[in-house]
Amino acid sequence: MIDLLEIIIANSGPSNNIYVPYKIHDPISLLLQRIQATFHTSGSRILRQDLFLNGRRLKDHSKTLAHYRIYGRTLTYRTVSAPTQRPKKLSIYIADATGKVILLTCCADTLVEEVKQLIEGKKGISAEEQSLTYAGMHLEDSRALSYYRVYDGSTFHLALPLPSNVTMPGILFVDNLGTLVGDRKIKFSRNASRGRVPTIGANVECECRCTPATRVICPKGIGTLEVAKTILICPNCGTPDNIIPVAIGFLKCKYRFHGIMLSDGGEQFTSDWKEVQGDDSYHLAEIDISGKYWRRLVIETAGLDQLDPCTVCLKPLVIYETKVCGHRFHMGCA
Repeated sequence: MIDLLEIIIANSGPSNNIYVPYKIHDPISLLLQRIQATFHTSGSRILRQDLFLNGRRLKDHSKTLAHYRIYGRTLTYRTVSAPTQRPKKLSIYIADATGKVILLTCCADTLVEEVKQLIEGKKGISAEEQSLTYAGMHLEDSRALSYYRVYDGSTFHLALPLPSNVTMPGILFVDNLGTLVGDRKIKFSRNASRGRVPTIGANVECECRCTPATRVICPKGIGTLEVAKTILICPNCGTPDNIIPVAIGFLKCKYRFHGIMLSDGGEQFTSDWKEVQGDDSYHLAEIDISGKYWRRLVIETAGLDQLDPCTVCLKPLVIYETKVCGHRFHMGCA
């Protein structure tokens, strides 16, 4: 009697299953050949064939079914066909914890694991040791870049696994800005813990149960940020479930705070711009973001060379005057 494996065809309808013969010591590559011979596609050229067991892709096709402990279990088969049109190229940047950046050329349908293979080819770091984050999200190997809405010119952050006894980067005390703010400067270090890779702009320092010994960083970039209304995802465990924001850090940008205080009748507060130059490393402004002092708190970041807009015409201010209320105008607009 011939043993048969049930194969679910992921590219087709839910009822399109096939059965192929197998021997427990057959390599995965041979099983893929049998599946392709049994299941015919529409004639499009196949770029890649994948097999999944319980949602996990079987990466090494030279391994046997016995190696993956496949004993009559159901597998899922997926093909990736060549596109009818040439895919649009994407240039993405990979930044590591030391600040070094490399440029890669990919497509929207490139898998994250394929990006890791490109990184391995350029930096010699094994793909299995790499952890990639983008826009605060931990990237899964089996997902395509399009799933994360990656655009041309996006920056990924590369982290590597480190020993469990590694501590946070060294912190230098800078000054004390009052009871609500304690500003510190952190130098970059090759010994930084996993999940502590900032981006240019705002970065939310968080505590997560997956790494209780040190904080993690959720990079948010340039723009406005209201932490209380932002979903934060741990770069290590990839979930928002056990993460608590505790501080805000800044890198190579200028920043200020806008807030409405709980005390003093809801007094509105806007701080002056503060610049974090390229040689200043990473600034950690530990303003309270727990809601203890603020009814609402918004963090605004901008590029170092970005000018404020005129309150009237909204064009960049070069020469301006400031009113008593604090608004800034071009002299001709005031």
